[in-house]
Amino acid sequence: SLVVAAGLRPLLALNQDFTALWIGQANFGGLALNTVLCAAAILAAREVVLMVVLTSSGAIRTVAWINIAEVAIRLPLMYLALRALGSIGVPTSSVIVSTGFLIVYARFTNRRLQLDCEEGRRFQFRGSISIVASFALGTAEALALPHAATWAGLVAKGALIGVAHLGLT
Repeated sequence: SLVVAAGLRPLLALNQDFTALWIGQANFGGLALNTVLCAAAILAAREVVLMVVLTSSGAIRTVAWINIAEVAIRLPLMYLALRALGSIGVPTSSVIVSTGFLIVYARFTNRRLQLDCEEGRRFQFRGSISIVASFALGTAEALALPHAATWAGLVAKGALIGVAHLGLT
C-alpha cells in the first residue's frame, strides 16, 4: 500500500493537467473526485496487503468470510451512494467500507501474527502515516503547482514532482 500511495502522489498532482491536455478540461471530474478515487485505491491496496498476510498465514476461511461480508455491504452502498451523490458517491462509499473493513482485517492480522494491541497499533500507524503524508503532498502539489498548458509543460511538471519525490523518500 505504501508503493500505491507513492505512485498515486504524482497521479494526484498531474491528473488534471493530463486530462485537460488529452481529452479537454471539461472532461476532468474534478479534484474532489480525483482525490476520493486515489483514497479508495490506497485503502483497497492496504486491504489486499492484509488479505495476503492473513491468507499466507493459513486464515483462508477467515478471509473468504470477510470478503463475502464486505461485498454484501459494499455493492448496495455503492449503488445508493451513486444514486444520492452521483459519480463521487461510488469511491466515497468505497472509502467508507474499506475503512471499516481495514479495522476488521487489522484486528484479525494482529491476532494471527500474535501482535499485542499496542504493537499492532504501532504496526498499522506507521504505514498509515506514510500513506497520509504521500496523499497530502500529492493533493498539495495539485493545488499549489501551476497548471501545465502543453505536453512539454506536463513533462516538466512531472519531472519536478519526481525530483521532489526522490528527495522525500
